[in-house]
Amino acid sequence: MRTASLLALLALSYPAAALAADPCDQPRPKDVAPLIKAVAEDDAMASAFETTAGACAQISAACDAEQAKCQAQLTQTLQRQVSLDDGIYLRDMLLPFQGQRYAITSGIPTATIANDVSCNADAASLKAAATRRRQLAQKRRDIMNEYPRWAQWASALSQKCRVDAVALKAQQDQAATAATTAAAATAAAAAAEAQRQEAARA
Repeated sequence: MRTASLLALLALSYPAAALAADPCDQPRPKDVAPLIKAVAEDDAMASAFETTAGACAQISAACDAEQAKCQAQLTQTLQRQVSLDDGIYLRDMLLPFQGQRYAITSGIPTATIANDVSCNADAASLKAAATRRRQLAQKRRDIMNEYPRWAQWASALSQKCRVDAVALKAQQDQAATAATTAAAATAAAAAAEAQRQEAARA
């Protein structure tokens, strides 16, 4: 019974809460610190792939050692970045706000760049992995640089929305005051006319 009452209360309060939301509110910008950290890790990982590729030009004990070292670093990097989603920043920039869309100035690729999960490969594959990792670092660097510009754009639209809302309310208040004044004048004139007619009949 209590659960049903709570659900009914929530159902009744939800529309009011939705209406209470300020349409001028700017989307809350997300922290880019995880991107900054990831870019440094990606650059380091690309260098590790390249170093391992150099050591693995031919099969040797040195190649095995570098592969093991590279794999340990890769495992740690993947674990640290497991919760990082570049898409949340892109989605903010791509979603319309105040009926407008932000124009991304840098050519950020929207396609997902593959994350290599192993260093146990030949030199050519490791070099390719290094290239992909550098591409991923650059994509994240581009997002990191573009995102504050989007936040500034959204903030300007939010401020304009508030200024326009204040101006619109002032116009509406002025119109309401004028209508009230006109209605009062009309009522006073009608009352005066009624009194005149009453006096004329007397």
